[in-house]
Amino acid sequence: MSSCCKKGLGLCLALCLPSAWAVGDNDTAAAIEFCLSGEFDLGIRLQGMQPEQSERYPTLFCVVTEDESDRVHFSATGKSNPDMSGDFAVSYLSPDVVRLVNRDAPPDIDFLGASVRAEALRYRRMDPRRLIQELREHPEWIRKKDKDDWVAVRYPESPYAVRMRRDGDQLLELRTNADMPLRGRVVVSWTWDWPDDLAPVVSVTLNDAEVFAARASWRTLSETRRRDCRSSGDSERDIPLDAAVAP
Repeated sequence: MSSCCKKGLGLCLALCLPSAWAVGDNDTAAAIEFCLSGEFDLGIRLQGMQPEQSERYPTLFCVVTEDESDRVHFSATGKSNPDMSGDFAVSYLSPDVVRLVNRDAPPDIDFLGASVRAEALRYRRMDPRRLIQELREHPEWIRKKDKDDWVAVRYPESPYAVRMRRDGDQLLELRTNADMPLRGRVVVSWTWDWPDDLAPVVSVTLNDAEVFAARASWRTLSETRRRDCRSSGDSERDIPLDAAVAP
């Protein structure tokens, strides 16, 4: 539902889902951290040493969300290239602030004036529980129900239709399209298996070739852990959007 971002491994997961933030002084709502721990195949994305499958590397994606807020924090740890390890974290402080979390080299950087709600919601929907909850709250987004239990969903901010299949509150499969560098438009599928309600497994494919496989987990964050989403040390640096995009 969005173009693949330049940050490679981390932001690719937001492609098919129409991440929690630096916590402020008035945060009382429950914060849930959802993580996917598995292996990402760099080769299939044409970013490895060989442009083929089987270049798999350990990867961790986490997204923190609140019950009563659209704010989202996304973090990724893994490899963007076979010889380059690292991590990446970004906070979406809806409605108009994006914070790059520079934990290794503070301060954090706030980009002001951008409309970030749609992108924040895409990361929020990485959590299948949040996705199903949102759909229950917005049944008007369901455009079509098929006899084989598939439904077509059109999110307000998305140019692509999404087809999904679920069993009650469990998401079984989600399919959509994404535009990726070098590969063009691809079909993206998330297929979930629920042998354990607290630790389901997911397979993400591009044009039927698996690019990511992982096990999911959830936990409620304490106030101390929530504040770790923000770098210590210097206060964040504010950059207006017009200055950030100026030539």
